[in-house]
Amino acid sequence: MLETERLILRPWRLSDADGFARLAEDPAVMRMVGTGEPWPEERRLKWIQKQMDRFAELGYSFLAVIERASEEVTGMCGVQQLGDRDLKEIGWWVRRDRWGRGYGTEAARAVRDWAFGELDFERLDAIAVPGNGGSTNIMCKLGMSLIGECAYTELGGDIPGIQIVHYMVLRSAVVS
Repeated sequence: MLETERLILRPWRLSDADGFARLAEDPAVMRMVGTGEPWPEERRLKWIQKQMDRFAELGYSFLAVIERASEEVTGMCGVQQLGDRDLKEIGWWVRRDRWGRGYGTEAARAVRDWAFGELDFERLDAIAVPGNGGSTNIMCKLGMSLIGECAYTELGGDIPGIQIVHYMVLRSAVVS
C-alpha cells in the first residue's frame, strides 16, 4: 500500500467493481484510453481480476486509488509491462469529478518513487493518445521526456490503429 497526503493506493479488490465502473463507464475518461469506448461490466471485472493476479505474481500492477476524505475509488495508477516488450509502463486514470485536483500527479509521483525505490526499476515509460494534455502534463511533472509519436503496436500493444505519444524517464534522472 502506498500513501500520500490525500490518497491511498492499494491492490484492487473485487469489491472495488462499482468504484471502477465510475471510471471505465465514463465516456470522457475512456476517450483517452484504448479504442475510446466505455467498458462493459464483464471487461471491467476481468481487468480488476487481471490486476489482482499480476500483483500476486509480480508484486506490482495498476493499483486502486482511494481518496482518503471520501474513501471512494477515485482512480487507478500503477505499473505494468507495456505490451510484449520489456518496458514498464506507469499509467493513471482519474474520475472526471476529481479532475483538476492534482490527484493524477500525486498518485503518479508515489508510484514513480515506489517503482524506482522498492521495485528497483531503472526506467519507466508512459503513453497517451495525442492531445491528452492532462496526461502529458503529468508525464512532464514526473521528469519524463518525449521519445516521439508512434503506433501503439510498435511498443507491443495489442490494439491496432491507435497512435500514441511515448514518454520515458530513467531512475538516474529523478532527484528524490
